[in-house]
Amino acid sequence: MTTISRKFLFLFFLSCIFPLALLYGETPGTVKNSFSISVETGISGGKTDEIVNENGNLLSLLEWKEALNPFIHTTFGWEYFFKAPEKGPSFFAELGLKAVLPVISGFITDYDYSSDGSINGYSLHNSKSEKNIEGSLSAGINLPLGNFELSGALGFFYRTKFFRGLNGYTQYPANGEAWTGNEDKNYVSGTILSYHQDYYLPALILEGVYNFTDNISTGISGIYYPYGFMNGVDSHHLRNIEFYDYVRAVMGVKAGLFFNLSFSGNKNRMFSNIALVFNYEFLYGGQGTNYQKYTGDYSGEAVLIPGVTPQTKSCSWSLSLKYF
Repeated sequence: MTTISRKFLFLFFLSCIFPLALLYGETPGTVKNSFSISVETGISGGKTDEIVNENGNLLSLLEWKEALNPFIHTTFGWEYFFKAPEKGPSFFAELGLKAVLPVISGFITDYDYSSDGSINGYSLHNSKSEKNIEGSLSAGINLPLGNFELSGALGFFYRTKFFRGLNGYTQYPANGEAWTGNEDKNYVSGTILSYHQDYYLPALILEGVYNFTDNISTGISGIYYPYGFMNGVDSHHLRNIEFYDYVRAVMGVKAGLFFNLSFSGNKNRMFSNIALVFNYEFLYGGQGTNYQKYTGDYSGEAVLIPGVTPQTKSCSWSLSLKYF
């Protein structure tokens, strides 16, 4: 069993077993402090683009495509109500941990470009998301306004991802001609490419909820990432070379829509609610520096590549059920 699989099973165990131990805790509505745990599981997909420009011209584009990756997301929360029992404005803090199950569920396409903008090389491989883990921390204020509830928070997200490009084929036109797709396919096997990313994302978080009844509610959520960082390592195993991307000014948004159903009529009662959740996220970072390092027999120090600017762009979606 791989290390990532063990981590996923451990997270699954914590998410499913530990909450049951707290199921018969303090009765909500009687204290100023409220503790909560939510367990969310579903599927996700999307695309991560690794873009490299040289002196303003597109040099390389790698598209890592994902589809139907299962995930689990656990959130631990604490809420302090300014008035007891649990009514009125409150302060809250949350700690979240999300893990995607490693599966082969997509493709990686690699395009190389000439100075005139034409494609002079292409490859296609299976894409495996071997690691995709996110940790988050947030704190903010919740304001009940009749049937409405509004909340705002400041947060920080750390995300680490590792993709592996397996098997597939390459196509390189002869004599520097433009790629057409009709060239002979050179089939390859094993790990051809890999890409590791670490994101550091401060965030502004907003959420609005409308309560139709004590049992039914719906809402929208939004996260704005104003300025973050991404460090990446792009490894080309057949060429024994690694490219180090240091991208700043990573910005983006995440929008969510959810529908809640309460089984008890008291949504503050732990594990008496279920929600259907849909999220969409877009991230883009257009400023950075790029270093190059050879591996294997010719390994050495990473060297700055003048005039080369790495960029990152990603979009992702998720559909899940949340139990809280």
